Amino acid sequence: MEIKTGEGTLTLETRDDGTINLSIETKNECTQAHVLCLGRIINLLLASGVEYGVIIRQLEDISSDQGVWADGQFVKSIPDAVAKLLSSVDGQAIAVAQD
Repeated sequence: MEIKTGEGTLTLETRDDGTINLSIETKNECTQAHVLCLGRIINLLLASGVEYGVIIRQLEDISSDQGVWADGQFVKSIPDAVAKLLSSVDGQAIAVAQD
């Protein structure tokens, strides 16, 4: 899954073991490091039993000065973009659980 941010295109991949991988297409190595760190922390939270919804609520609506419109929604920051992607993953997990 991908979403555009003011700093580049953010990609979230889910793995079979329940972990995620976050990456961003940008030349800014500092931003790349922050995204990698955020992904690792989210994986620790998920491994500790923290639900997606709790993580999403902490990240959504965090603003920066580089907000952009992407696919009909306003993306306020990288954390806000991660929350939007995690919402999609959580929705898929719920749909699979109901089948």
